[in-house]
Amino acid sequence: MKLSIYLVICFLLISGVSAFIFINDIEKNIYNLGDKVNVSGYLVNDKDESGILELSLDCTKKSNLLVKIIHLKREKPYNFSEEVPLISNTLGKCGILSSFLINSTLADSTYSNEFILTDELEGAFSIDKKIIQQGNDIDIKGHINKKNNESINGIVILSFFLGDELYLIKNSGITNNLDLKLDTSNFIPGKYNLDIIAKDPYGNKKNFQKVANFEIVNEVSVSVDANKKEVLPGVNVFVYGKANTILKESFRDGKVIIQFDNSEYKAKLMDNGWFNYELFIPKDIKSGEHKIKVVVTDNFGNKGENGVSINVLSVPTNLSFFGLDEKFSPNEDIVIGTFLYDQAGDLINELINIKIVDLENKTLLYRSVKSGSEINFKMPERQHTNLKVIGEAGIVQENIISIEKASSLDFEVINQTLIIENKGNTKYNEPIKINISSSDVTSVLIKKTSLGPGEKLKINLNREAKTGIYNIDVDSKVFKNVYIVGLGDKPYNLIYWVFVVIFLIVCWYILFFRRKMKLLKALREKRNLLRKKLGLSDNTDKVKKDIYKNNILRKFEEQERKTTKSLKFNFKKEKNDAGFYDLSRNYVKQDNSSANNNYPLSQTWKEEFVGWNNKKEKKKDSDEDSGLFNMFD
Repeated sequence: MKLSIYLVICFLLISGVSAFIFINDIEKNIYNLGDKVNVSGYLVNDKDESGILELSLDCTKKSNLLVKIIHLKREKPYNFSEEVPLISNTLGKCGILSSFLINSTLADSTYSNEFILTDELEGAFSIDKKIIQQGNDIDIKGHINKKNNESINGIVILSFFLGDELYLIKNSGITNNLDLKLDTSNFIPGKYNLDIIAKDPYGNKKNFQKVANFEIVNEVSVSVDANKKEVLPGVNVFVYGKANTILKESFRDGKVIIQFDNSEYKAKLMDNGWFNYELFIPKDIKSGEHKIKVVVTDNFGNKGENGVSINVLSVPTNLSFFGLDEKFSPNEDIVIGTFLYDQAGDLINELINIKIVDLENKTLLYRSVKSGSEINFKMPERQHTNLKVIGEAGIVQENIISIEKASSLDFEVINQTLIIENKGNTKYNEPIKINISSSDVTSVLIKKTSLGPGEKLKINLNREAKTGIYNIDVDSKVFKNVYIVGLGDKPYNLIYWVFVVIFLIVCWYILFFRRKMKLLKALREKRNLLRKKLGLSDNTDKVKKDIYKNNILRKFEEQERKTTKSLKFNFKKEKNDAGFYDLSRNYVKQDNSSANNNYPLSQTWKEEFVGWNNKKEKKKDSDEDSGLFNMFD
């Protein structure tokens, strides 16, 4: 070093130059704007003088770095070392121009070695997760350095791109390193790319493109089930399940909405993500498949849903008959519509057992038909009371078939007889007008009637007209050319009917009264014969008389009274008197507990009486037989 200085001094003395400046090489090959560079060197002058040391940055354009006044001693080197920041509007290859001015006149200048001046920065970044549940924070970390590996202090601009569109710009200061927590509550779910622009106060900057990519998700995995898959209306179903994040973490701090049949119900979400709810199935719900939908949400916009299907069974609830609003006439054809509805009022396509009965519960029709079909039924011809239709298909429904009172007469002429029949279902009491007309005579016959349903009235036309051919007009119905042989042509008069009545009375006397007398006579003869057989007389023992009087005689007297009233004789018709003897013997055999226990019978008398009965009568009484059994002899 000293050698070089001596050489410089010698150069000054020989060349006549008054000052000389020297700069050492710049230490690094590349610098960032704002970096400080150490410029060192020395000055030598041949006399004592003061001057100005200027340091300039020359990068195609010059920019002053330092201006400093220094005092030089004659031939005494002045060493300098200055640390100056590199500030310039131009970048690229640069050098340090060192100049020494004496009295504003350039005494000497020199350039340093070349170096690169740049504004570029270097950096590396990372995020903690590639998939982030909406509402969770993103940890963005990184470092930004100058070319000398020195961290910058400045700002960063974070640009979030959703697809190819810029979604969000966020500024943040940086000191040494980047450590940023970013709330994703306001992010739209999707895939993002992150660009970072870093700047420092000296003008260094760098656009770091797609330094990171991540995805914001708001999906929640929901599992749901029910304890019953087939249910009846009006019961409870237990719905349960669990909610997890897309990262398989338990979903917390959310709410559960259960949607069913246009209604919503709130369930509690537990810390472990489980939920349950007891859901009531309405009684009037439609049958068929229904879905229970479960929606899980939170305040950050996370949402998940799932469902479970249940089958609601159809329950017969209403059985209706149509076509029965009016009253019906007998013999009328009616059509009955049958409709079976479930709990929701929907038609059920099932069989219905239909029965039509009268008021006495007699079945007139029994048939099974499908719901929604019709039944044809013909009213009985003379039905006059209401009927009842009964339907059964899980439920029983009864309806009344009202019968209208109907008056209807049917007319027919058979063998000179006009037959009037009540075809209606109510009694007919109106008089009937009958016109009997021929070519030369016309007569009107008015008949009073009292015909119940189904009853007939027969009118002999031969009693109402003489022999001839007539037209019979009754109730607008005409029977033409009816041939009548009139009874008026025969000598039937009042005397004829008087003789008929007398004849009938005589016949009655012969048949009944005479028979009655013969029966009474035969009965008395039997009684006297029995008295004679028993040997009863005035001297007979009192006990025997009492037995005969209180038993046998009383029986005969009772029979006489019955015969007198009814002309009947109830004793056995036998050719002998054994029947009477048996009757008497039975009374005689009565023990002491009988009605005659006040007069005990002697054993001898009983034996005698029994013996009488065993004797066969050889002689027959022809008068008695003929009187009792041959009444008309």
